[in-house]
Amino acid sequence: GSEATRFAVITYKGEKVSVMDDSLLPSLVLLDATTLRSLPLYQKKSTMLDTLCHAIESYWSIHSTDESKSFAKQAIQLVVENKDDYLNNTDDGNEKMLLASNLAGKAINITKTTAGHAMSYKITGLYNTAHGHAVALCVLHLFPYMSAHMGDCVDSRGKEYLEKTIQEIEDMLGGRFADFYNALEMDKPKANRKEFEIYATMHTAKEVGGDFYDFYFIDDDNLAFLMADVSGKGIPAAMFMMQSKTIIKSCAESGMSIEQVLTVANEKLCEGNDAGMFVTAW
Repeated sequence: GSEATRFAVITYKGEKVSVMDDSLLPSLVLLDATTLRSLPLYQKKSTMLDTLCHAIESYWSIHSTDESKSFAKQAIQLVVENKDDYLNNTDDGNEKMLLASNLAGKAINITKTTAGHAMSYKITGLYNTAHGHAVALCVLHLFPYMSAHMGDCVDSRGKEYLEKTIQEIEDMLGGRFADFYNALEMDKPKANRKEFEIYATMHTAKEVGGDFYDFYFIDDDNLAFLMADVSGKGIPAAMFMMQSKTIIKSCAESGMSIEQVLTVANEKLCEGNDAGMFVTAW
């Protein structure tokens, strides 16, 4: 839903930083659901959770309005109703989820996001967890915390309004957020490896660029380590870098050999690559 917002997030000196300006709102948007067909299952789950959390956070935000709540409600209902079709990669499911994402984007363009997104950045940075997955892990704990601390409500509409809002969200979900999340059977990141430490730093030629590194376990005993460089510099290189990093990690975690990982990643990165950008990876 970023195409519907005036917000962007960049990595600056190792930290995720939010940028906001009305000039980031496009004058025309093309929503093409066919781009979701090749999305790996983990990324489908994560992007769906990001859409859902956008809508939930907007709905309970102290900045919510009738208009933002209408967008958020439609988004939540579309996610719940089309979850299975989307995960099964049907064209109709992909189209409805893309619409949900756009509506949720319109909602947060009015209200901004809340604590779930603010807290998620560290999880993403420390454990290489996909953004939507990291946000959902935070919202998973925010729900019971908010329910148990209604007396700390700072919304000018009052405690009863907040209680009603939380109940409305759960009604739209058809139950607890935890039930929705747990049904997806997604592993939680664990910080329990003590036999070694890894540290890395990077200095870009510009504020953002295409150089990148990554490391993650592909099973209980094998660590994948990646260093790579994308052609070009600046924003275009950074965008291609994120695409490359996501595809390579998804392939590696699926159990492919190194040869298969690079072959499949190469094929996917060539699709629609009219600019002829490339990445050199080690």
